Amino acid sequence: MTSSKRVPSSSLAQKYKLFLILLMISLSACSSAPKPKSTVGNEPQTQPPSLNQAEIRTIWIPDTIEDDKFIEGHFVHIIERQATWKKER
Repeated sequence: MTSSKRVPSSSLAQKYKLFLILLMISLSACSSAPKPKSTVGNEPQTQPPSLNQAEIRTIWIPDTIEDDKFIEGHFVHIIERQATWKKER
């Protein structure tokens, strides 16, 4: 006759909970590690250029009737100056 020892289920539950806690801590530590900044050669890091706003003139065209057509009032947007790149210092 073989005698087998039974481990209380509460002991297994405690070990399982401890395992899960340690697993969560180790995973969260890996995911929150700071990422190193990469540099190309010895060049200092610079900001990428930004865009200047385009200059746009908006004109309201009132309701008009041409021949047998009714044209409802509307806006016309005219680009005065295109958007341009600028380098910030």
